[in-house]
Amino acid sequence: MTYRLMIALCALVLTVGCKPEFEGINPLDPEHDFDGDGQTENEGDCDDNDPDRFDRDLEVCDGIDNDCDGVIPETETDDDGDGFTECGDDDCDDNDPTAFAGGTEVCDGVDNDCDGDIDSDELEDEDGDGFLACNDCDDDDPQAWPGNVEVCDGIDNDCNGDPDADPAHEADTDNDGVLSCDDCDDLNPDSFPGNPEICDGEDNDCNGLTDADPLGEFDNDGDGFLSCDDCDDGDDEIYPGQTEICDEVDQDCNDVIDDGADGALPYYYDVDGDTFGDEDGLVYGCLQPPNTVENDLDCDDLNDDTYPGAPELCDGEDNDCDPATDETEDADGDGSAVCADCDDTNEFVGPGFPEVCDGLDSDCDGTVPPNEQDLDTDGFSGCEGDCDDGDIDINPDAAELCDAGVDNDCDAGTDENGDGDGDGFTTCEGDCGEGDPLVGPNVPEQCDGLDTDCDAGTDENVDGDGDGLSACAGDCDDTDISVNPSATEIGWDGIDQDCDGTDQETWALLSAGSDHTCAVSTIDTIECWGNNSENQTDVPAGTYVHVASGDAHTCAITDTGTVVCWGANNNGQGNAPGGTFDDLQCGGDFCCATDGGGNPSCWGFNSVGQTEPPGLTFEQFSVGYNHGCGLDSLGGGADCWGSNTHGQSTPPSDNFLEVAAADTNSCGLLSDSTLDCWGFNNVGQGNAPAGTYDMVAMGQFHGCALAPSGGAVCWGWNTAGQANPPGLIFEELALGSQHSCGITEDAALECWGSNTSGQSTPP
Repeated sequence: MTYRLMIALCALVLTVGCKPEFEGINPLDPEHDFDGDGQTENEGDCDDNDPDRFDRDLEVCDGIDNDCDGVIPETETDDDGDGFTECGDDDCDDNDPTAFAGGTEVCDGVDNDCDGDIDSDELEDEDGDGFLACNDCDDDDPQAWPGNVEVCDGIDNDCNGDPDADPAHEADTDNDGVLSCDDCDDLNPDSFPGNPEICDGEDNDCNGLTDADPLGEFDNDGDGFLSCDDCDDGDDEIYPGQTEICDEVDQDCNDVIDDGADGALPYYYDVDGDTFGDEDGLVYGCLQPPNTVENDLDCDDLNDDTYPGAPELCDGEDNDCDPATDETEDADGDGSAVCADCDDTNEFVGPGFPEVCDGLDSDCDGTVPPNEQDLDTDGFSGCEGDCDDGDIDINPDAAELCDAGVDNDCDAGTDENGDGDGDGFTTCEGDCGEGDPLVGPNVPEQCDGLDTDCDAGTDENVDGDGDGLSACAGDCDDTDISVNPSATEIGWDGIDQDCDGTDQETWALLSAGSDHTCAVSTIDTIECWGNNSENQTDVPAGTYVHVASGDAHTCAITDTGTVVCWGANNNGQGNAPGGTFDDLQCGGDFCCATDGGGNPSCWGFNSVGQTEPPGLTFEQFSVGYNHGCGLDSLGGGADCWGSNTHGQSTPPSDNFLEVAAADTNSCGLLSDSTLDCWGFNNVGQGNAPAGTYDMVAMGQFHGCALAPSGGAVCWGWNTAGQANPPGLIFEELALGSQHSCGITEDAALECWGSNTSGQSTPP
């Protein structure tokens, strides 16, 4: 406060008793130097009470107008109000109240303590989420930053130090692949969203319901079985495995009433209604079930013409079940039974045979056609070229005479003294083919077996390459001795060796699905044929060394060992795993493959564990509709997995050379080369024939095996002839639902059985 101001205040407040500091001096005198700085107010001192302020004084860093120029330098003002100015090097940014000398460094990208350095973590935002590294709990994850919304992903999204979308801290306690915040029961690995619902009393798919049974998976009657397994959950005396009693109720829930009940009697199904039952159709009942009889004497319960005592018919069947079937004997092997063959000593005579020019009743219609008879006994019948079978001097061997129009040699030239065929020559003038204008002197020789130029020679008999056949005899290249109709075809070499018009394909490997078939050629290409409803026969481009066919899909191993699939994929059967594999087999809606060490990998439908093989290595394996079997590479024993409803996955404890899995049964080639089958046998699919064999293959309900000779032997279901193989020599077999195929000894394809979708018509 200036002295003048003090005087003024004292004048206003007289009661205070103020008195000037300098007695005898006028406190308002502008000529007096009150602050002793050498200047008076009249001399330019802007504050004569402050010795540090006078005209042309040096400015110092004190926030005062020292030189009395009316301006306080910007560097001496505290613009940001943080108590520090720039002039003393105390404030490195006077526009930011958080930056001054000695300030505390905070995470704001500012040099708060004015030491000339900003920490690196105040400058970086590596994940681009808008938060500096010093504030971000994970600067490598753009989903984690302070204030973010916490979601169920196992990450601390809001940087509060805890992934806490749920109280369990987003854990996967049961290791089922689903976090606790999404898992309805994180202590149960069998419960998580998307898991198939099964009958176990648990909410497997996390939909809030135990709905394997629409009414809930409850045990309402307290018999220890849930409603989804119990056929009557209101009766505690009815459940799977319960003992049957004779009361017209299915106590054991196997859909058969009173089967195996005390007092139940054996009955046999009579499918064809001939009053005789099938021994394989045994059923027990307290009351006789419909369509059953009390005997099992029918040898063919699908044919009502076959039963004990039935009259024998000429149909190749054992109609009377005796089982002698003399009426089916075929002494001459022409396919006609003696009961229908008019000459069972001649293989060229039988019902329906074409009539040929042999003087015999070839078709067994009871007559020999007149043109097959030699009526004039000249050695020729009408069909053998006798143009007048009433004249012994007229026949194909007779000499043509110039006898006024008689065709002595039956060559159609009838007027040797005239030119009947208009070729300019008569018979007597050297026309050896009168009646044919293309036969006569000077006519070019043709490949027709005739002497077309009448020179007594036939050019068509010339064999240019010395292979025994001329061009006219079918040699399609008479300059190459290795090409002729008798040569062996070498497939895929661009040459038609056997002159059949095609460069025949040869085949190395075969696989049959339900009603489609695929084969790998010897040049590693694949051809598929049959049902293509799911594109299962549309082979993608590539080079392949192995193929396997399922119900409506196909998979193959490429030449690099990877697996490629096409066709149906409704159950993931087309989602082949990565890696390289040596062997591949496909069943209903799943496949399995083994790598070079025999380690199996499976994929596709897994309703009964069919894609969960045991932890073994396999030397060989096979898969059926919903199960698989393999040979343990360490012991030769068989191990099976998947469906076991009929014991098809319970093999005998023997050593095997090979196993084959079917729909509801399995068969194997034992170490002594004999066959053994296990599982369901309702249509004879388990009745493997006696003998020794080199390989075995299984279809849906039938099987086939190769004898050491290469001949095929089949058994089981034969509704479409799938168990009737042709009499060929085979190298390999593959069986589908109702058809069978094989690769023959000359690497060709042969199929038999059902052909409703073309599955038995190979390329």
